[in-house]
Amino acid sequence: MSDHGIQGLSITSIEELENIKKDCQSTIKRYAMASAATSVLPLPGIDIAADLTVIYKMFSVIKENYGLDMVNPSTLEHYGALAPLVRSVFNFVTKDGIMKLVAHYAPKYIGKKYAAKYVPIIGQGVAAVAGYKLATFLGKKYSDDCYKLCVKILKNQSH
Repeated sequence: MSDHGIQGLSITSIEELENIKKDCQSTIKRYAMASAATSVLPLPGIDIAADLTVIYKMFSVIKENYGLDMVNPSTLEHYGALAPLVRSVFNFVTKDGIMKLVAHYAPKYIGKKYAAKYVPIIGQGVAAVAGYKLATFLGKKYSDDCYKLCVKILKNQSH
């Protein structure tokens, strides 16, 4: 590691990152299934809380898989060009951050999911599919951001 090594980042190669990215795909599918399952029960007021909880946990697991859970974001300050990625990786793993992300990136899923949920049988199926797609979309985006951040850190550390 160079003088600017990132404390806590244990990934040492792009090959290792590729394996982690593949593992995260199965993690995303597992949490997307959980989101779909929460969509089946028509419980007013529980809808968004359940989704936020599933997405929060999924983001935490993805961040941990990439080894970013042990990284202090302030150690990335000297990589000024990484600021947007650092914000998306570290600031969105909060309940408020996830709410903002959901509101910004996934309004089409939310409308379908919550409107359809209360229509017996068919609506619950539509809500489950929308919940699955929402979690998959957000999980892939978050995993991609973690991957990009790790790649840039590795490239900067090799110089």
